[in-house]
Amino acid sequence: MAPREALAELRVGSSNTAPAVAVQELLDESRGGVLSAILLLSDGITTTSRGDDLAAAARLARERGVPLYPIGVGSTQPVRDLDLTDLLADEVVFVGDPATLTLRLRSFGYAGESARLVVRESHSDEPLAERPVTLGRDGEILTEELTFVPAAERELQLTVELLPPDDELDRSNNRLEHRLTIRQDQFRVLLVEGPPRWEYRALKPVLERDDTIRLDTFLVQAELDFAPEDRTALPAFPATDALLAEYDVVIWGDVDLAAVDARVPERIRRYVSGERGGLILLAGPRHNPLSYAASPFATLLPVLLEGAGSVDPEQLAGPGFRLRRTEDGAGWPFLRLAENPATEIGIWQGLPAEMYWFISTPSLKPGAQALAVRDAADGDREPLPLIVLQRYGQGMVLYHGTDELWTWRKRVEDLYYGRYWSQAIRTVAANRIDRDDTGRRLTTDRRTYEPGDTVRVRLRTGTAVTASGEPVTVQIESTGGYRTTATLAAVNGQVNLLEAEVRQLPVGEYLATMADRFPDEGAVSTRFSVAVLARELRERAAAITEMQQAARVAHGEFQMVWQAEQLPASLPRGRAVRLSQARPVPLWNRGELLGLLIGVLVAEWLLRRRSRLV
Repeated sequence: MAPREALAELRVGSSNTAPAVAVQELLDESRGGVLSAILLLSDGITTTSRGDDLAAAARLARERGVPLYPIGVGSTQPVRDLDLTDLLADEVVFVGDPATLTLRLRSFGYAGESARLVVRESHSDEPLAERPVTLGRDGEILTEELTFVPAAERELQLTVELLPPDDELDRSNNRLEHRLTIRQDQFRVLLVEGPPRWEYRALKPVLERDDTIRLDTFLVQAELDFAPEDRTALPAFPATDALLAEYDVVIWGDVDLAAVDARVPERIRRYVSGERGGLILLAGPRHNPLSYAASPFATLLPVLLEGAGSVDPEQLAGPGFRLRRTEDGAGWPFLRLAENPATEIGIWQGLPAEMYWFISTPSLKPGAQALAVRDAADGDREPLPLIVLQRYGQGMVLYHGTDELWTWRKRVEDLYYGRYWSQAIRTVAANRIDRDDTGRRLTTDRRTYEPGDTVRVRLRTGTAVTASGEPVTVQIESTGGYRTTATLAAVNGQVNLLEAEVRQLPVGEYLATMADRFPDEGAVSTRFSVAVLARELRERAAAITEMQQAARVAHGEFQMVWQAEQLPASLPRGRAVRLSQARPVPLWNRGELLGLLIGVLVAEWLLRRRSRLV
């Protein structure tokens, strides 16, 4: 068969590239013959083990005295590619609240260059938000955020795109979709306070001006004729659990528990735990929280009262302080005081005025998150937590260890103060959204993983499945019989969004299931796979250096495929091998063999006769 026809008959026999294996097979097949050279068309990338690479192939060829001529195929530059791998966002937000999309992305061939993240409605070219992104090393996973504020109630089908700085061959992995519901609900808020201190005087008008909030107030120490003069004022605390459950959030100030019904603290505890209520506790110098140690409020507080202390506001001395947002706090949208994340640090460092008074509660309860702190001062071993968040049952509790957030209004009015309180109320009330929604979705952040990748399994549900305190687990099983389980945990304290990370899964097709958690309503499940991704997709440039080194080791020469016309002049001359031309002579055609056979027969007859055997 002619060489051209022989090449046309070649077929791919394996999904892996192993140059050393191919060279070894060729040398074994040619035993007894003479090879002048081995031509190897390759991009230089080995997809199996290190022992199968070009260096090993070159050593084998040199040991047999056969020069190796690698012919380079492919580009010397990596294929430039952007990959938007994951999108995490709420499915319901409220008008005027920031909608934040958290995205994971990676790039190849764009290290140090800039791209743009853009989110828009799927049928529109007008961006809702966009921001530049500096791209990392090849394959490095980056986490970025896009935030916009919806202005009207509607359903949005969002498209998020990662736009490259120049032409890209494949943009199919640059886009993700997300469905978002924008709602215009009103939140019912009950503001309870003892005497009307500065925080109360600043907060009440802010909440009254917010069209999405329906405010009621109850001043425990108000004058008898105060309630008729204020349209928000209640003459008494809600008398029944049903009336209390009509509120989405209760803001509890510096209240003397001796001045209210003794059953109120326990009713508030049940309201948070069982009715998904949101509770915001505003510390004060007289009662909240130092005098609450023996009440149900002690169980609601996300901080421990052992070792807690305060000073008389009239005797404050020394330098003031500004709250510093923690790393945990940066992950909560309600602590973002600007739409542009790049300006956040500067805003927190330059808040309009300093604070002076605070409650010292250095110890957090298990599961509580310190979102903002006062940096450690003289006598403090660690920063003091002053804004702390924790789940309690099916609800949320937000604790303020200072009553001087009103100082944020200095010279800027409600720019930061109003934004913070509007967002904080929506956060602690989030568990009351879609209270009748029992829809559940089990998903993974990707459909295909490589061995060693972390698989993120997520459960989004309309009910607070963590409320019972029992662990929420997901069963993961492969078609090959491998089984494991993972325990889901709330994301940033949200009871309706849980996540687990699973590592070191072997190669295979997987099914993740939560059949035992909802036996009456069927299982929720999702599928994904772990597969070995060819190294050609990870190492996207031809390995020129490796091919040149292999040619030197095996006494050959490296050329790119477009230089192949020069190859014949570079190949070694073949060595002559003598071929035999003698004609074969059949064995029975030789007379001497016939005479020898006759002599043997005669000798046998004579011996037998002499022995009288015949």
